[in-house]
Parts: sequence; C-alpha cells; structure tokens
Amino acid sequence: THKGLWMSLQFESDVLAKKIAATCVENGIITDWFLFAEDRIRIAPPLCITMEELKLAVEKIIASIQHAIKK
Repeated sequence: THKGLWMSLQFESDVLAKKIAATCVENGIITDWFLFAEDRIRIAPPLCITMEELKLAVEKIIASIQHAIKK
C-alpha cells in the first residue's frame, strides 16, 4: 500500500518481514515493521530523494529481500 512516497511491503509472515527489515538496516536502508501489521515493512523516503537515490534504495531493498529469503 502507499500514499505518495510513504509505502509498505507486505510479506507472508512477520518473521520474514523482521528478517528483511534487519537485512535492510544492515544494507543501509532504514526501515522497520509496523506494530499493527507485523508482516509489513515501511518505506518512507524523504520527498527530496533523487531518482538515482531511489533506484539505489530499491536495489538494496530487493537484495535484502533475496538475502533474507535464503537465510
């Protein structure tokens, strides 16, 4: 779900979402899960983010998901 640049990604379980959130943090992406929807991670980049920075962030999030799934 999203509103502007405020988004969340939903996963099959809260355990997986927490692994992905931790891996994102290790990769330099600040994120967390929601207290009321623990199977989701939040994405809220600043409105001044450049397209280049956004692409890099998305690449890091995808890599974090792939890494967490392999664990």
